[in-house]
Amino acid sequence: MKKIISIAVVATSIFWLGCNNASQSESTTSADSAINVATSNSAPVPAEESSSSEMAVLDTNAMADVNNEIKTISADVSEPVIAVNEQQLFGAYKQSAVRFKIWFNRFHGGGNCASIALIKAAIGTYGVNGVLKKVETDEKNSLYKITLKNNEQISLSFRDYQMGSNGFYIERAGTDELSKKVMAYSKLCFATMCKVLQGRHNRSYKFYVDRLNYGYDAEDISDLLGLTRVDITDVSDGNLAKLKNAVLYNPYHAIYGSSGNYDEAFTNSKTGIEPVSKLADFHSDPVTGGYTLK
Repeated sequence: MKKIISIAVVATSIFWLGCNNASQSESTTSADSAINVATSNSAPVPAEESSSSEMAVLDTNAMADVNNEIKTISADVSEPVIAVNEQQLFGAYKQSAVRFKIWFNRFHGGGNCASIALIKAAIGTYGVNGVLKKVETDEKNSLYKITLKNNEQISLSFRDYQMGSNGFYIERAGTDELSKKVMAYSKLCFATMCKVLQGRHNRSYKFYVDRLNYGYDAEDISDLLGLTRVDITDVSDGNLAKLKNAVLYNPYHAIYGSSGNYDEAFTNSKTGIEPVSKLADFHSDPVTGGYTLK
């Protein structure tokens, strides 16, 4: 499938500057290539951080809570899989503005739409605690041992988990217990994706947290959770109404869609749930591609 290299500044999607399906020309050995943005067409990739900088990024108070959070997650991932329906996923949380230290922070830009679309579609397909094949907690070495569904294995330190969790930008979070579980598991999935990307390209973990937040190709992102995709060849409104838990995209944005509706984060959406037929009203173009998971 031909990839589209574009992040446009349009009146209806300035919030999502950097938040397209991020289809940059990116080979398996060049995940660190620059992402085209706005008028410059060449925004810098995230600045490399030293290990000391990584340590400084973490909020002291947040790190003081790591042990409690780790215990909570350790308990959660050992629990049975929890099925989550589309309405619960639509309401669990919404994409928020990604906060960068660079110039387009003023526009509240950020490209975590593909990450959120994938994570919600994966949880809808496999359930909370079901996306990752296996999660073991190694408290002695302060890390998680994680096995993906494709049997790829990673080690995610508690510190890196906290950094990834802090970099998972969401808002309008649900306050019910299921929404809290969805959010906690989503953070673990995002932190895992960052670690998988780091393992393939070997820069600092913080670099890849930022890298996913700059934007990532929605067509390729499923591989970061070791998931198998089933391409949607018919993206008509009628066919999309028949499909559940899909990653959908156009040249500017990626979304979680299910049963003909999609997850809309713009606050001028009254419900935060819109029919896929209205994607162009909010994000310039209709759905041009997508996939489900198996």
